[in-house]
Amino acid sequence: MRAPIDRRLRAWLDSGGSLSRRIAAAFGGFAVRRVRQLTGPATAEEWRALGVRGARRVHVREVVLWGDGQPLVLARSVLPAAQAGLAWRAVRGLGSRPLADLLFGGRALQRRALGHLRCQPSRAPARRPRFRAALGAAVWPSGVTWGRRARFTHRGVPLVLTEWFSADLSRHPPGKVKPTGDPRSTA
Repeated sequence: MRAPIDRRLRAWLDSGGSLSRRIAAAFGGFAVRRVRQLTGPATAEEWRALGVRGARRVHVREVVLWGDGQPLVLARSVLPAAQAGLAWRAVRGLGSRPLADLLFGGRALQRRALGHLRCQPSRAPARRPRFRAALGAAVWPSGVTWGRRARFTHRGVPLVLTEWFSADLSRHPPGKVKPTGDPRSTA
């Protein structure tokens, strides 16, 4: 039997609009730390979510969203590698800015939520070497990690965003932000 999602964490998983803005409104010292950005392979789940055929190379961007000096979200976005210089070229120049700056910056986007994800502690993204290095001395909570995945489309080109949420997010309700785009969106 699957354990239910804590109601306070579910509020974060189901929150709309910019996740970055919500974290900044609820926690102090909001920051985005880029873990890596490169061209590489996608996972099988990411390819299914992208829904494209062809080469298995994607442009990958991984970041950690911080608040109150602790890691709160691990995020990975992927898009077809050839489109990193075309429809989604602005992703390459984000640096330590949140992806939400693009997703909610007036671009004509379509969004489709792909549901919640559950990860056992032994397979948690925070255990992967690249995220462990980015976390430094910070501690990611043990236990099941919950996440969500969404597909954004710009000019017919998909971008898949996967976000893994720390249980520490449940200490505060999602911050209220002024609507700047589609209220059903995530990121």
